[in-house]
Amino acid sequence: MRLEDRIRNELHDTAERLALDPGEYRRAIEVAQRRRQRRIIGALSGMVVVAGLVVIVLALRPGSEVVVSPSTTGPTTPTTAAPSPTTTALPVVTAGAAVVTAGPEGISWTVLGTDGATGALESDPYYEGISWVVSDGEGGLVFTHEVSPLPWDQGTLLWLPAGAVTPQPVAAPPPQGLITPVGVSNGRVYYRLDSQGTSAVVSLDLDGQNQEVVIPATSELIAASLSDSVLALVRGIDCPEIDLFATGGQQMPEGFPDCHPASINDVALSGDSLYVLEDGSDGRVLRHLTTSGQDLGASPVDGWQIEALDLSTVAVGGTSVVVGDFSGDSFVPQTEIEGSSTFALVPELTVDAAASLGSGLGEIPCTPLDLPALAPQGLPEVVEAKRQLIFELASGCEMGRLAEVVLEDNAAFTFGGEEDPMRTWIHSARLGFDVLSMTTRILNADPALDGAGVYSWPAVHATNSEEDWQALSGILAAAEFEQYYQFRESGYLGLRLGIDPDGRLVYLIAGD
Repeated sequence: MRLEDRIRNELHDTAERLALDPGEYRRAIEVAQRRRQRRIIGALSGMVVVAGLVVIVLALRPGSEVVVSPSTTGPTTPTTAAPSPTTTALPVVTAGAAVVTAGPEGISWTVLGTDGATGALESDPYYEGISWVVSDGEGGLVFTHEVSPLPWDQGTLLWLPAGAVTPQPVAAPPPQGLITPVGVSNGRVYYRLDSQGTSAVVSLDLDGQNQEVVIPATSELIAASLSDSVLALVRGIDCPEIDLFATGGQQMPEGFPDCHPASINDVALSGDSLYVLEDGSDGRVLRHLTTSGQDLGASPVDGWQIEALDLSTVAVGGTSVVVGDFSGDSFVPQTEIEGSSTFALVPELTVDAAASLGSGLGEIPCTPLDLPALAPQGLPEVVEAKRQLIFELASGCEMGRLAEVVLEDNAAFTFGGEEDPMRTWIHSARLGFDVLSMTTRILNADPALDGAGVYSWPAVHATNSEEDWQALSGILAAAEFEQYYQFRESGYLGLRLGIDPDGRLVYLIAGD
């Protein structure tokens, strides 16, 4: 089957759930083809010798088909069978132990024990950020995005096998749920599932089959670590308790006290050694324990995450990742890697030069709306013209052009430090708040002048009057209205849009 037919068929099968307009198929196909040979791997800084082999300097492979894996479905059974990974011939990078960092620009790595060769993997535009990554134990990576690329559900756990070109979905969280991978053992991935204020540990095969709840949902799960076939869990804030479990869920004997004497931030298990990142009286401390409870020493450190491969490869991550040796009674730093992100220590790494962390589509989560034209509201001509323009761009999913208007007018669109409106809107849409659709709705409401003389939609933002609140109830869904109405003493905190008398967009923003 040709690439075009394959993508078209898969998008047709999932069009309603993904809210993709059929007219967008051709553009999605063209985008995927253009990105087929995009640069993925960062430059290697040197040659790495692993098991007598020399690392091959990365070079882009000629184009290969982009395979779009089907999304996982179902809020109560977040698993799906996945196609076989797409493997390729050389060039690949094959390396030994490495620090793999998940960050806002994708996944990067630094190989340990040689000259520090580095590399990187990227995702689709606007979906670059990776929130967590772990090793699959076979040279591949298991990870989650901050904002998952289409066609995958938001928060989907993905697997990039050794030598694969595209990742495949493993599991998707239920609505309002969050998946964080813990580790992989014997071909099964173990992950933390946070949902409705509780946390569970779930496992399933890397192909998305045979899901099992290993640790039932519990509150105050602080940290979890996996080594071989053993899970170490820390539960409780005021009285942290460390427990060991077999990967089948059976609790194992250990020598830890019922209440650890200090608050715990993270834990790492490696064989019979347990490393605890705790807050002591003099600051943060990395403590080395045995699973029988023996205290082998502690050292002051600066960080919030710890990982371990063995006694001589322990790492602490914070503003940078410091790798060191803890075979004695203290932690001895040996290598420091700049950058503050979540990270993993991997025993080996095998990455294809054409590999990507995304689907290859690079689609935006927006559906064009066929809406009637706005009725004039007796506004100044330049204000009405800007209102009509914004409505047309929002209803037509012209996110890029609307972003240009926001930037040209220097309009407020976020309370954070984000400089690109599209990133904010894509993130919001993937988390369930469609800014463009909401914009078309509030522009149908009546405006009012706010305290700065700006025409504001909806009027309730400027007046906070009961009359305008009730008018808003005809614009929002009942659940949306109740969500905002209960906080009416603080004013209307939903999406609002302001245009000044000169026709400049002043704000298109939500929140407080």
